[in-house]
Amino acid sequence: DDGWTRAELEEHLREEHSTFGWLLEPMLERAGLEIEHADYGSRRIYAEYVCVKTGRS
Repeated sequence: DDGWTRAELEEHLREEHSTFGWLLEPMLERAGLEIEHADYGSRRIYAEYVCVKTGRS
């Protein structure tokens, strides 16, 4: 899968409120999660995170 179709992306931008990585990643860390891996996809439209609980928070 290489991301969304044009129509799906247009709908997402029009209808949904995305969380940007520069906001989401610190929130994950403050919640006591360590980001082990982040895959932003070839077009950087979405991200997939692998996190582990650190014991903080």
